[in-house]
Amino acid sequence: TTESTCLDALVKGGVVSIMEDISNESDGNLPESLAQAIENFLGAVSRGRNNTFSAELTDSADEESVFQWLMNEFQALAEIDDIGVSRSVRLRSNALRAMKKFPNDANIQEVGCMIFAHVCQFNRVQKPDQLEDEINTITECLQRYQSTNTIAISACSALKNLCIDSKFSKSVSTALSISATKVFNTLQAIHGNSVPLLMECAGVLWALGNIGVQFSFETEKITALLMKFATGYLKGSHHALQKLLIGAIWSILHSQDSDIDQTGDLVDLVVNVMTGIDEEEFFEVAINFLFDISRQGYKSILVLAEHESLIEIVVGNMFKYPESSSIQGTICNVISNIASNSAMDNGIRAEICSLGGVNQMLLYLENFLDDRLFIGRAFASLSAIMSGADVQVLHGNGAISCIMSVMSSHTDDVYVQIKGTAALWYLAAREDDFKHKIVQNGGAKLITNSMCRFISSEKMQEKGIITLWSLSTPLQLRSEIGHLAVIPILRGMQAHVTGHKVVEDGLSALKALSTHSSSKKILQENDAIDLILDSMWIHSESPIIQQIALGALSNISVDVDANTVTQITENDLSAIVTAMQLHDLDRGVQESALILLKN
Repeated sequence: TTESTCLDALVKGGVVSIMEDISNESDGNLPESLAQAIENFLGAVSRGRNNTFSAELTDSADEESVFQWLMNEFQALAEIDDIGVSRSVRLRSNALRAMKKFPNDANIQEVGCMIFAHVCQFNRVQKPDQLEDEINTITECLQRYQSTNTIAISACSALKNLCIDSKFSKSVSTALSISATKVFNTLQAIHGNSVPLLMECAGVLWALGNIGVQFSFETEKITALLMKFATGYLKGSHHALQKLLIGAIWSILHSQDSDIDQTGDLVDLVVNVMTGIDEEEFFEVAINFLFDISRQGYKSILVLAEHESLIEIVVGNMFKYPESSSIQGTICNVISNIASNSAMDNGIRAEICSLGGVNQMLLYLENFLDDRLFIGRAFASLSAIMSGADVQVLHGNGAISCIMSVMSSHTDDVYVQIKGTAALWYLAAREDDFKHKIVQNGGAKLITNSMCRFISSEKMQEKGIITLWSLSTPLQLRSEIGHLAVIPILRGMQAHVTGHKVVEDGLSALKALSTHSSSKKILQENDAIDLILDSMWIHSESPIIQQIALGALSNISVDVDANTVTQITENDLSAIVTAMQLHDLDRGVQESALILLKN
């Protein structure tokens, strides 16, 4: 390996590749002496190659011989699945020296960039000063040969792979971003129809943008340039480029406090791209992007809600992809996040309903009956829409029977039961006719069964209790709901007596149900008064819980139909007086306590 002719023969004859393969694939199973021999051989080869290349880079070396050496090295890379650290460092060092020695040789510059692009996929360990040298050399190559498409592609690919996972200093990152954005503007002007080049440019800008976020330097120029690229390819068949550009822009905006104007521009861009696109994979990328924006808080949701055509396009695409539960689920997520925002007026909810959004969700609930993830997303979306949906539409599309059918098919899935119960609650809140239908069709029984089955789930108890409370508001249903619901509500409160929401809604439900004589008896027989007093002690700092608890005790303590009154105990009196003392300025607590003491 000290003789260049012999070394060349070893490489071309495949001996070196065989030894490297054995070394890479041995997993430590080789005999120690053989492993050591192979390691010594490969080390000698590496040193021999460096010596040979060093000789070729003397002042008398010509471009042709250096180019041929680099090309042989690059072709050899194609046959290797993984490159070790030592070989990676050697190749990068040699490519860098060649590019710096022959800056005006296009062939050497191109193959040097190709080696960097390939090697950096496998190993990115490099000293900071050499990394800076590599970045500067490749950037200079890009600037010098920006009109040559193949060299520009290789240089951009090399920069992209260098940027992805290397450890940059702030100064290098800033300098690179300034020079790159300047060059890329020129590249688009020269090679506007070269999608492969623009994809590499986008990849570099994506990586640079994320590095910029890391170092907190300005990324607006990078984002603006990506937006410019993307806007130029709204239509046509460049879907891979569009996906990459949109992903790059959103990755940068998502990693920092994005400017609302930029977010709005990007939403415009994505909506324009979505219009008329029939490619399922691309639409899924776009709708996931909109979903991501919808999770960024009120301002981002407002951007989506105020877009003049977004709702129409999103709902319209529910009809396009009937076989894709993932697309339908993400659409449900977008709709849910927009419609569930308390600041949104009912106009948006009504628009979604009028465009057929509710009907499609109910249809897909039946079609994707085994997909629990979609079911949960659809239930959440229905819950968000139903407060503003047309009541006649909700009556006509069989929403109640559909929701209950799905819940009945997944009685052992707490996620489905929680989301389904919440959907029934939103329906019940619309009008009493829905409450009657839910109870008549066994909805109350379905909910109480789920509450008992999933007693350890605080969220199941929350949704179940508030829905049963809503169903009990019509006087005609109070007796039936009382028989079904009192014991499950008491058990839910006992299991989660420290949970503020469970206790508050549980007390409210008991207060409503305790106005009926038959429910009073069930409450007294199941020690409801003791549980209510315990809740008062545990949540003594909450005036609303004190007030509701005192009201519930007032109802339970007196049964006019049976002409009976409950005997007050010292514990009862202590809880009442304590509530009055702790909340002496709260009118509701004082009134409720006085009524109870009167009773």
